[in-house]
Amino acid sequence: MIIQQAALAQGLLGKEKTVQLREGEMFPAKVVKMLPNGMAELSTGTTTIVAKLEVPLQSGERYWFRVTSADDGIQLQVVALPMAGSENIGKMAKELLLQLSLPLTKENKAFVEMMMKEKLPLTKELIIKAGEWLAKGTLSEGLQVIKTMIDHSLPMSKDIFQPLMTAYSPASLAALTKELSSRLQQLEQPPAAATAIIKLLKEWQQPLEKHLVQRVAAAVIEQLFSTDKPSAVQTAAFDLVKSWGIVPKTAENIEDALIQIVRQWSKEQSQPGQLPIENRSTPLKEAISQLVQQPADKASLQRVEQLLSAAARSAEKNAVEPLMTEVKSIMEGVKGKAVSDEQLAALFKTAAKVSIQQNQPHEAIHQLASLFNKEAEEVVQLIRNETAALHSSSLSALSKKDVLFQQIILAAENEIQLHFSAKEAHSLIKDTFRLLGVDLESMLNADIGETEVEKMLKPQLLRLLHENIPVHVRESAEQLLGRMTAQSLLSAENGPLQQLVMQVPVNLFGFHTELTLQWSGKKTEDGQLDADYCRVLFYLNLENIKETVIDMQVQNRIIQLHIFNETPGLKEAAAELIPVLKAGIEDKGYQLSSIQFKQPQKAVLQAPLAQAMEAQPYEGVDIRV
Repeated sequence: MIIQQAALAQGLLGKEKTVQLREGEMFPAKVVKMLPNGMAELSTGTTTIVAKLEVPLQSGERYWFRVTSADDGIQLQVVALPMAGSENIGKMAKELLLQLSLPLTKENKAFVEMMMKEKLPLTKELIIKAGEWLAKGTLSEGLQVIKTMIDHSLPMSKDIFQPLMTAYSPASLAALTKELSSRLQQLEQPPAAATAIIKLLKEWQQPLEKHLVQRVAAAVIEQLFSTDKPSAVQTAAFDLVKSWGIVPKTAENIEDALIQIVRQWSKEQSQPGQLPIENRSTPLKEAISQLVQQPADKASLQRVEQLLSAAARSAEKNAVEPLMTEVKSIMEGVKGKAVSDEQLAALFKTAAKVSIQQNQPHEAIHQLASLFNKEAEEVVQLIRNETAALHSSSLSALSKKDVLFQQIILAAENEIQLHFSAKEAHSLIKDTFRLLGVDLESMLNADIGETEVEKMLKPQLLRLLHENIPVHVRESAEQLLGRMTAQSLLSAENGPLQQLVMQVPVNLFGFHTELTLQWSGKKTEDGQLDADYCRVLFYLNLENIKETVIDMQVQNRIIQLHIFNETPGLKEAAAELIPVLKAGIEDKGYQLSSIQFKQPQKAVLQAPLAQAMEAQPYEGVDIRV
C-alpha cells in the first residue's frame, strides 16, 4: 500500500501526535474501515493514516507494517498477519524475526514480544542492538531498561543502556566506592586521576570532619576574641593559633596580629604569591580591604555592611540577632573617617565571627581561612594534625594551649554526636552530592571554577577511564560512574511532570548507608519546582530498623506521610517523636495531616533506582511513583 498523506484531518487527530514514518521502521496499525477507490483508514492508536491498499486487508484487524521506500511515496509492507489472542504474540514475533532473517535467540524473541505487547515501533537495527545488550545481563532487567529508554525518549545507545542497568545492582554506592578505592590503592603507578579519586573518597569517609572543624574553629575564635574570658584562656588560645602559623609570629597579642594580617591583604592583592588568589580571597575580605584604603567611600562602606549582614543572617537562629547587633555597632564606628588600628582589629573580629557561623561548613571554613590568608584545606589539615598530636601525647606532657584544644575538641565531638541537627544533615547531603559531581553538566553550564570541578568525583572518573588501567579497575570505575549517570538520566521531564532522582552515600558516626530521594511534581510558571504540590519518596537503609521507605505526599502544603518498614512496634516507638516532627514541619510553613505506618510488600523494597526506573510515565490522569 502507498500512503498518500502521512497525517490527516485535525478533527480526527485532535491533540494526538503526527506519526513519523522512517524507512525500515515496523509498527502496528488497525484497519479502521475501507474507503472508496481502494483506500483504507488505518489507526496506530495515536494517529489516523489514510493509505491506498495494494492487497486486501480485513477491517477491524491489527497488522504489523514495515516502511519501505518507493518512487511514488512511502510504501507499507505487511510483515505480520493478525492472530487472535495475546498468547499468539510469540508466534508473531517468531514470524517477524524470520522475515528479517534474524536469529531466534531468547533475547531477540523476548525483546520483539515486549515491543509487540506494548505496541511500540521496531527496526531491524534496534532488534540487533537490543539482542546484544540483553545477552550480557539479566533478561528481565534489561527489558525494563529498554522500556524505560523508550518511555523517556532516550537515545537507543549502549552509553545509555549500561548506566541504567547499574540501577539493578544490589551493591550500594558506599560498597562501590570502597571497592574502587581499594583497587586504586593497589596500583603501582597510579595516574593522577586515581590519586585524586583516592583523596576524594577519603574525604567522604569523614563526612562530619568539616562540621567538626567548623565547631572547633568557632570555639577557638570565641576564646580568642571574647572580652569576658580569663586572660590565661586568651593567652592559651593565642599561643594555639600562633603555633598553627595562621597569625604572624612577631605579633605580641591578638590585636597586633589582626592588624598585621589586614595590612598584608593589600600586598596580597598585588602580589598573589604561590597560591591562586581565588582560593584565599572572598568578596568580604576584598570589601574590607577596599574600605581600609578608602574609608570615606560610601560605596565601600555599604558593601562591607551588606556582606557582614548577609553572613550574619545565615548563622544559627539564636546567633543571628547578637551578630547583627555587633555588625551594626562596628559599622557605626567606622563611618566616614579613617579606620584606626583598634577599629581595624574589631572589624576583623566581627568578620571572623560571622564567617565561621555560616550554615554551610564548607563555605564557613573557606571564608574564615581567607581572612587569615589561608586556604580552607590548610585550616582543616591544621586541626586534623593538632587532633592527631593530641591523641598521641600523654596528659602530663600537655601544655596550656594543648589542654585548651583538648577541651574544645571533646566538646565539639560530643555536641555533634548528641545534637546532630536537621541543618547539619542537609549540609552533609549537599556536600556529598557536590563531592560526587552527579549534576556536573548543569554545574559546568553555570560556569563554576575549574578548582571546584577538580574536587568532584565524576570528572575524575571520566579522566580515569581515559587512562591505561587494569580491567578490574576499569570495571569498578564504570560501575560507579554508571550509577551516578543513571540518576541524571532518570531525572527528567515526563509529560507535564518533572522527576528528580538523587542517591548519595551517607556515613554517620561510622555507619555507612545511602539515601535515595525521588521527587515528582510540576514546575511553577517561572520554571521552579513547585514545593506546594509534589510527591517525594525517601529510600533508607538504617542501622537498627533496616530498610525503610517514606512516601511524602504534599497537596497545598499539607503533608501526608506513609512509612513502610517491617520493624514490630515502630509506630509506638515513634509516637513521642511525632510532636517534634509536626512542629518542625510547621516551622517550614507546612502542615502535617497524617502519618501511617505500613508493612511493605516485597516489591516496595526493591533497589531504589530500579523503582524510580519502573515508575509509570505520566499519562494525563494522575501521578504514579
